[in-house]
Order: sequence, then structure tokens, then C-alpha cells
Amino acid sequence: VKRHLDSFWPQISKRSDMGDTPYNLRSCAYWEDLNRQKIIWGEISDKTKFAIDAKGDFFAEATTFIMTGTHLQFLVCFLNSALSEYLFSKIGTTTGVGTVRWKKFKIEQLLVPCINKVQEKVFITLLAQISPDNKAAVEEAINQQVFDLCGLSGQEIDFAKNTILSR
Repeated sequence: VKRHLDSFWPQISKRSDMGDTPYNLRSCAYWEDLNRQKIIWGEISDKTKFAIDAKGDFFAEATTFIMTGTHLQFLVCFLNSALSEYLFSKIGTTTGVGTVRWKKFKIEQLLVPCINKVQEKVFITLLAQISPDNKAAVEEAINQQVFDLCGLSGQEIDFAKNTILSR
């Protein structure tokens, strides 16, 4: 294999995505991200199902995606909101039988509002309150915060919710 790759040395020696040597398939600079707090989600789902991995566990499955970075608690609230589900229904792709494919390149197209520290704290507090006993009520409070953050009218909120419920 190395002898074969050596015949392409001029091309592979200039790769920007190599690991320790040009023969490595790719750099593993992202490796530590797997141990950090992250948002995880599956590609195919009938509705939003984003979760926070707060412990830095590793999830290896072909159709599971991860997102690292900052403001993860707010992002998981936004991504699981009724507004996000509505917006994604307009830009996302489906499996062909109606189930949504939560593809990374489509999620990157969602317009996520910028927030300040006070607004972020509200979402962090709400997220921490979710339990099996109050899940629906807290999710509704998160939805309302997202709607307020985006400045939606009551009519716009009803339209988004009704569109989701009619699917």
C-alpha cells in the first residue's frame, strides 16, 4: 500500500487534511471533542430529538451526529423547540415516506437568534428543570421563550404549532 501511495507523493504530501504524516487519512484534531459536552442527535426522526451529553460520553453509530461549541444548553432548547421543528420542516429533507432526515448540512441552515447572558440563563434554568413529571410544561415554557426571543406574534405561533401538529 505504501509503495502504491508513494507513486502519488507529490499530491498527498500537500494535503491539508492529513494526520501526523501524509499517509494518514485525516487529522484527528477533533478527537478531544468526543470527550467534551456536546449535543447529539440521530439523523432520522419524526420530530426533534436533540440531547445534551454533559458527561463527555462517546456515541459511535453511523447515523448519530454531534455538535460541540458554546451555548449548547440554549442550542439544544432552540433545536428541540416547536419553531425549530417548523423551520426545519421547510428546509429539511425526508426519507421519502415522510420521516425527517436531520442532516447536519440542513441544520446549519437554521437561523438561530443571538442571545445575551441573561436570556441564556433563562434557557439553562429551564433545561435543568426538565423531569419526567414536568417535561411537557417545561418544554412549553421553552417554546414560549423561543417564540418571544424571535418576536413572533400569537398568529405566527399558532401557525407554526398547527403546521407541526398536522404532520
